Amino acid sequence: MKSLLVVVLLFSLLAFANPKFQCPMHCEGTKTYDKAGSCPICHMDLAEEVEEKNAPLNSRDFRVDLETSPKELLEGKKVEFKTSIMSTKLDKPVKDLAEGTEIYLIKKDGTFFERFLPRAEQSDFRFETVLGSQGYYLLYVAFKPQNGERQVIPLTVKIKPGEKKHLAQNAFADWHIQLRKTEKIQHGTKTSVSFNVEKKNKNTKQILRENFRWYAMSEDTTKFLMGEGQVKDEKLGKASAAIDVKFPKPGKYTLFLELWNEKKAIPFSLTAD
Repeated sequence: MKSLLVVVLLFSLLAFANPKFQCPMHCEGTKTYDKAGSCPICHMDLAEEVEEKNAPLNSRDFRVDLETSPKELLEGKKVEFKTSIMSTKLDKPVKDLAEGTEIYLIKKDGTFFERFLPRAEQSDFRFETVLGSQGYYLLYVAFKPQNGERQVIPLTVKIKPGEKKHLAQNAFADWHIQLRKTEKIQHGTKTSVSFNVEKKNKNTKQILRENFRWYAMSEDTTKFLMGEGQVKDEKLGKASAAIDVKFPKPGKYTLFLELWNEKKAIPFSLTAD
């Protein structure tokens, strides 16, 4: 009996001493590796797999299959994205989705943001855009299963060098964001953040909607949040606004404030302790 207990303990220790690693973006679904390294698809560092107890539905329950036309993604070129939301258990498309599926295309360095309301075709969601400058982008697919919690599943896409004269870029140089008095931001705690948004071109009549949307991406790109903010005061080319944030873990976050035209967003950074 003692020898059996020793074997069980030894097996448990060996299992504990040999953690599994996987891509934080789940590029290969649930595939894991025995050693640390980098993802062969997006080249991000593999993260140690952590079992999340009582976690809401996440990419272990769903995955997103992606096709593009053309297949090669070149900066400055028009491309159609087709995403299929799949059940990982059934390996079939998920058809019972609530309305409101959205897709966000964000450059990893935070210099490009665009939101899409894709058109639904059976179990697929499609949208078209002109690609921005070369580099790695995150494609966040946000959807809600019927009678389930809202999901956000990330994909990584790489855009190669192309025709620079046709680049679709967000003109952030004309915008300035100044943080006002803000409490110290502690992760896991709701914090109010106030700021001024100003455009150098004063002819802009309206910058933000009265109840505008904001988005936040963690520096390691594994967390994506969204919420609503309120405009406190707005004049020609300038607005004062506030948002409430609750970051799930410490670190640097890039926030995006959605402009009046609803598709582009202004970025700025916040750090949570």
